Amino acid sequence: RSGCTHTTFLAHPFHNMHLGSSLIERASSIVEQLGPLAAPLYSLALVVSGFIPLPGFGMMILCSGFLFGFRLGFTVVYPSAVLGACIAFKVGRSLTSVDAFQRRVPNALLQLQGALADGGFTTLLMLRLTPLPFAFSNLFLGSIHSIPFSSHAAATALG
Repeated sequence: RSGCTHTTFLAHPFHNMHLGSSLIERASSIVEQLGPLAAPLYSLALVVSGFIPLPGFGMMILCSGFLFGFRLGFTVVYPSAVLGACIAFKVGRSLTSVDAFQRRVPNALLQLQGALADGGFTTLLMLRLTPLPFAFSNLFLGSIHSIPFSSHAAATALG
């Protein structure tokens, strides 16, 4: 324990920066140990986090370049994120037929569903570019039946 108080942390926001670098170093070590299995396992984790809200999704995206280099990192991240989003969209689509789910959706989300249903591809693309939690937005977009699967996939791939 460093003996750092909350006040000290607020005064020095980069106090725990060494913690992040040690995590990346540990992840890099694990990638080395896994060898050729590292990229497929990393890809699987990204696909799963596209429909199951796992903490660290954004950090996984950012760290992929460090762990695998730009070219392989992009090759791992891009299709994995799109595939995970598409699976979540389909899961969201199937949840909307469950009455218990429909009754639990807040009115604000129902109103947003209506607005997005009328907005078309451009609105969908703009929503994909906003910093919303990835898994939740994928499930939510799947709950809007007027959004075609192909439009969601294309907007996700572009955004």
